[in-house]
Amino acid sequence: GSAILSELRNFKVFTFDRNTGDNNHFQGNISSVNDLINAMKNIDIVINLVGLSPLKKPKIPYNKVHVEGVKNIIKACKLSKIKKLIHVSVLGADKNSTIEYMRTKGIGEELVLKSGLNVNVFCPSVIYDNESELIKMFEKSSFILSFPNITARIQPIYRKDIAKLFALAVKNRIMERKFEAAGPNIFTIFEIAKKVYNKKGLLCIPIPLFLVVPLMYMASIF
Repeated sequence: GSAILSELRNFKVFTFDRNTGDNNHFQGNISSVNDLINAMKNIDIVINLVGLSPLKKPKIPYNKVHVEGVKNIIKACKLSKIKKLIHVSVLGADKNSTIEYMRTKGIGEELVLKSGLNVNVFCPSVIYDNESELIKMFEKSSFILSFPNITARIQPIYRKDIAKLFALAVKNRIMERKFEAAGPNIFTIFEIAKKVYNKKGLLCIPIPLFLVVPLMYMASIF
C-alpha cells in the first residue's frame, strides 16, 4: 500500500482500513457494504489490496476476506459507479486448490473478472523487500544457522516494481484484464533463506527434508 501511494503521489488518493487516519483516510471494514460506499463517494478508481497472510493461519477465515469481502467491494463499486477496480490476487490462485489461501484467492479473482466492471487483476509472485513477511521469517530463523532444503521454486518480485504496475493501471496503460507478474530471477525457498542468512553474516546449512518433521516434533516438545 505505501509503495503504491508513493507512485500515485500526483493523484488525489484516499485510503481505507479498520484503523483511524488523517483527512484522506476512511475508517471502515470490507465486511460492511455501507462503509465501502461511504468511502467511494466521488471516487473514480478503487484498488483492493486486502488479503490475509499465506504464511500463518489467520484468526479471520480466508473466505470472509478473500471471497465475502470481494463480493462487498464489487457490490459497492457498482452502486458507486466506479470507473475501474484494480484487484490484487496471487500467482497460481485456483478456485479448485486444496490450499485454502490459494482456493479463496482464486474464487475472489474469478468474482472480479466476471463482475462486469472495468477491471485489472494483478497476480504477482511473492512480493518482497526488507520489510516483507517472508524475509522477516527467514531473519527470525537465522540464529539456528540452518534451514530445510526446500526445492520449491518461486520468482519473487520487488515491492516497488509491482507498485509501478499498479500506477500504470491507474493511468490506463495496462489493457490486460488479468496480469501475471514476477521478478527476473528464479530461486528455491532454501536459496532465498541462504541469501538472507548470508546477508547477516551467517551460515545456512541445508536440513534434509526427511529430518524436518521429527525435528519440528522435538522442537514442539520444548
